[in-house]
Amino acid sequence: MAASGSVEANVTALTAFQVGGRVARVSAEEGQLVKQGQVLAELDCSDYRNAYEAAAGQATAAEATAIQAVNGVRAQELEQARIDFDRAQDEYQRQKYLYDHQSLPANDFHKIEAAYLASQQPEKAAIESEGDVEFYFHVAYTQPAAMSGQALNATSFFNKGPEQYYYFPGQRRVRRLPNAVFDAPVIGYENQYLNDEQWLLWSTLDRFNYRLLGKKEIYVQYNSLKMHDPDAPVSEVYRKSFVNPAYRRYELHRVWVVDAQLKPAFRHLAPHRVYYLDEDSWAIASVTEYDQKGRLWKLMEASMIPIWELGGSCGYATYTIWDLLGGRYVTDLSVVGTHRDFKWFKATDPEAAGVEFKPDFFAPETLRANSER
Repeated sequence: MAASGSVEANVTALTAFQVGGRVARVSAEEGQLVKQGQVLAELDCSDYRNAYEAAAGQATAAEATAIQAVNGVRAQELEQARIDFDRAQDEYQRQKYLYDHQSLPANDFHKIEAAYLASQQPEKAAIESEGDVEFYFHVAYTQPAAMSGQALNATSFFNKGPEQYYYFPGQRRVRRLPNAVFDAPVIGYENQYLNDEQWLLWSTLDRFNYRLLGKKEIYVQYNSLKMHDPDAPVSEVYRKSFVNPAYRRYELHRVWVVDAQLKPAFRHLAPHRVYYLDEDSWAIASVTEYDQKGRLWKLMEASMIPIWELGGSCGYATYTIWDLLGGRYVTDLSVVGTHRDFKWFKATDPEAAGVEFKPDFFAPETLRANSER
């Protein structure tokens, strides 16, 4: 007896690769008896081997980055990152000018922009890895006309000099200011004002020898609220050769006296300074400076006030520097006549979550973007 039909297995096993890919080798044929665990086919593993090696390389790089974060960046690496960033920034600004004036194809500009953005990361990482940031600072000028449109972003450190970037509207470029430190004049103040005189002391402490001489009682500006009055007329407060004493308030206070003498290896326009630190707040209340001939040159005073937003702690924003030899003075960080008062914020205040309080706001690329609005 003859019959035709099909034979179906009572038990079947469906097999498949866990991942996709090109089949490199088949080790069994249809109908062949196979055993459990026997290799039936193999995939080409070249792509997966390459991906593994790339991941291993990334892991090694990440480990090196972690070690660098712990040990700190080397000075050579930091300087190279700055050089690379400055070059990329200059090229980016030149090409952006061409692109804005429709003289450069969009594809070419986007390649340069991508290289510029990539150059920011090592420079930013190198700076942040050093840590010890004291504060960030931003200033934008609206007047006088000669300085209108200029702006500055600065990062101040405890353990090294500041990182400063300045926007020049005439050039439409951001420039790093590596030499705007110590006795270099502050831009726009007619040589009346040295960089390390900002906030009465803005400098690393490695160029002077400091000696604590003890305590004494002197008159310093205290509760000098009228010097922070935004509605006071400028012409009434700041006279031609003096600050109106009706707006300055003095109290007899105990102060710590610190004598600073320039080290022999350095040069400075003011090689001798005496600082007077308020005993209660430890803020610098007053400074006297002597020139290279030993003559009393400048008197600097802070207009100390209680800051209610910070729980009544004593501090200041406004300060005045008198050039006793030149017969001139300069006052900085004053709101007199602006009709806009100072605002202080604690880290826990909701306003402190704004973009103006984020480190990225003080980056050089942000400075240019904000200045061109």
